[in-house]
Amino acid sequence: MLLNRDPSSRLGSKGGANEIKQHAFFRGINWPLIRGTEPPPLDAPLRITEKDPNAKDIKWEDDGVLVNSMDIDIDLF
Repeated sequence: MLLNRDPSSRLGSKGGANEIKQHAFFRGINWPLIRGTEPPPLDAPLRITEKDPNAKDIKWEDDGVLVNSMDIDIDLF
């Protein structure tokens, strides 16, 4: 219902946020507590100080499309 392709029948399209909050899936959530809680700080990203000698060179186009594919070993389970 929330991810319905048809926007007119999507959960929240008629009643807004209250319709979503009152759905059975969200039963038991303390909405005022969530609204008044400060989110935890995010961890700082790792800084890369030098190039990894084992890393493979990857070429990207200006629009962010991968030009060369990488050799990846994938273990299927």
